[in-house]
Amino acid sequence: MTTIVPAELVATYEVRLRRSEAGEGPKTVGLSQFVACLRLGNATEMFSITIADTAWIGLLDANGVLIALTCVTKNSTAVHPEPIWRHRSDFIIRAALPEPGRFEQLWSRKVGDDTFEICCIPFFLYDLALGDVVQTSPHDGREYVLSRVLEQSGRYVFRAHFEPSMRRFRDDITAGLEELGALMEWSSPTLVAVDAHSPAHARQIAGFLRERSEQGQLMYETGHTA
Repeated sequence: MTTIVPAELVATYEVRLRRSEAGEGPKTVGLSQFVACLRLGNATEMFSITIADTAWIGLLDANGVLIALTCVTKNSTAVHPEPIWRHRSDFIIRAALPEPGRFEQLWSRKVGDDTFEICCIPFFLYDLALGDVVQTSPHDGREYVLSRVLEQSGRYVFRAHFEPSMRRFRDDITAGLEELGALMEWSSPTLVAVDAHSPAHARQIAGFLRERSEQGQLMYETGHTA
């Protein structure tokens, strides 16, 4: 059981809801109600129970009453078909995602026995960026699973999502990001991860994405929780 601040989780779970509805994330039953309860702010604790290949995640109110329950199918791995630094990568590691049993596969460059430089732009992970040096350890029967970030590259990650009504803007927005010098990786036709190489560059990209979001052309999030 984990004590939570609902407002801190709303943005994250709203993104997961959009991805689930678009078929880009794991099949997540009951997520709409789960997000609605987070928005109302009446949840105080969250728990998860794993049964076979399904993880159940629940919310409790201050009286210990169950107010929302969602389930996620396990053993789903997000992959990077076109890693941005494929030319310098020589290894693939995994990182556990917040949903129990889910992983993201990360192209990397081996720099030590258990340390690697990230060579792709994370699609779903938070507080991890292109060029970060990470340490791995065995986890759940897998040998090389990310355990912590050892050295940050100073780069920043954004993610943009295009709902069906927004897809006509995709090419124009891609061109705009390219003009700003952003690196990009597409997880699907509707989800792109965007890399900024410095704080100043990140402010430029954030401003561009914010403007387009206000115009109803995309939805976006940052890859940092702090």
